[in-house]
Amino acid sequence: MFKTTLFSVLLLALAMQSVNGKPACGCENSRTPPPSTLPPCQPTTPEPCVKQEIAISCSCVNTAAHNVPCIEQATPSTTTTTTTKQPPTTTTTTTTVAPITSTAAPRTDCSNGDIYPFSVGGCNQFLMCRNRVYILMVCPSGLGFNFQSKRCERSDIVPACIAVQEIPYGAVGDEVCQEYNTYYKIQGSCDSYVECNAYKATYKTCPDGLYFMRDVQWPTYPCAYPSDAQCEYNDQPQRAVSSAECKTQYGFFASPLATRSDCGKYRMCVEGKAFEMECAMGLAFNPESGRCDWPDLVPSCSAEEFLGFKCPPATYDEFGKAYVVNFSIQGSCHYFFSCMEGVARLLVCDRGFAFDASVNRCVDATKVQCQEG
Repeated sequence: MFKTTLFSVLLLALAMQSVNGKPACGCENSRTPPPSTLPPCQPTTPEPCVKQEIAISCSCVNTAAHNVPCIEQATPSTTTTTTTKQPPTTTTTTTTVAPITSTAAPRTDCSNGDIYPFSVGGCNQFLMCRNRVYILMVCPSGLGFNFQSKRCERSDIVPACIAVQEIPYGAVGDEVCQEYNTYYKIQGSCDSYVECNAYKATYKTCPDGLYFMRDVQWPTYPCAYPSDAQCEYNDQPQRAVSSAECKTQYGFFASPLATRSDCGKYRMCVEGKAFEMECAMGLAFNPESGRCDWPDLVPSCSAEEFLGFKCPPATYDEFGKAYVVNFSIQGSCHYFFSCMEGVARLLVCDRGFAFDASVNRCVDATKVQCQEG
């Protein structure tokens, strides 16, 4: 049980896009773990902070629910998962393999209670250290996090919400604003834009390493990591400002701690400071896309060594279509390996379902006799 502090915690879940992969058979009630998300646990939503000397909320940490202290009104960041319906396919084998575990990557210089700015996504977010792991916390809509008072307060009085980087630009006048409140992209630039607020134009530039998102709606923060905001052909970003740990002030990069057999580690840079992170279980970091991906799609990763599992040779039906074979994992009721054409991928059943080795698919959990551990 965690010691009492002034913060609520949840392992960081960055909103990165889901990966695409071939469907696996017997997975009608299973899903692929989206990059940088955690396995499901109860409850899914933290309960409101209780009004008392030390506020308490209920959060999920490493798939287990805990009553932990929290900053009043702030809640852990969450991401959504999607369920993919898979076509019925014939399976051939059920095998039990060794259990797989995954933990968040710690930082040796992260002390409990440390708070660090996290401006990507808006001034209502901040990073907090708990058990040597940085956690993303979010204030409610309309509030920003004040680093002086350590509280969620009205955004119009929070310095971080007001102090936005603004660069005077003579060619940008108020006449450019055809709408009351909106954004306009600067031609030829990946990260510069015009913000129109009450028909008043202001030229702005995203922080180093972030790009402008063209489809964003005002007043949503328009800057994002390159994995979510593409730089168009012939457009140029600002000159990079590197640090000892980061190529740019913001970005996702390969971690020096990653190896061919441990490919899930990556580095998130915020204001030139590196945070060692780890993809969701079964996913590897792809340096080319800056996302967590299937390990077999990452050239620098050995999928077999990383997953600790090797698929049997593929078998095919009379039409030349490969059979998909599912394999249970010892000590896990929800995770399983799915092999297609000799390639293994780690899948997980939807909440309320468990993997039934006798039928090689996810079924109602109440119908499966399984014990975790």
